[in-house]
Amino acid sequence: MRFLRAAIIGGLCFFPATIIGYIFWLILGASNDNYSFEVIFACNLIPIFGMILGFAWAWKNGEEYGVNLEEKTHIQNINYNTVTNISDSAIVTENIVKIEKE
Repeated sequence: MRFLRAAIIGGLCFFPATIIGYIFWLILGASNDNYSFEVIFACNLIPIFGMILGFAWAWKNGEEYGVNLEEKTHIQNINYNTVTNISDSAIVTENIVKIEKE
C-alpha cells in the first residue's frame, strides 16, 4: 500500500513539474533544437526529478501505510515491560521459582 501510494503521488507530480519545466524552458530562451541542453534540462530532467522527489516525499510521509508500524508498537511494549535493574530481576526470578515449586 505504501509503495502504491508513493507511486501514484510521484506520477501525479509529473504535471506540476512539467509546468515548472515549461517556465524554465521559456526563461532559457525557448530553443526548438531537441538536442540542446536547455530542452533536455527543462523538458526531461525537471519532470523526471519532480516525479522522483514526489515519490520520495510520499514514501517518507507514508509510514502509517507501511508494515513497520506494528513492529514499532510491539517493540515499545516490550521496552516498557522489561526488567530495569538487578534487584527487579532477582524479584522476578524468585517469583518464577516459587510458581514452579507450587
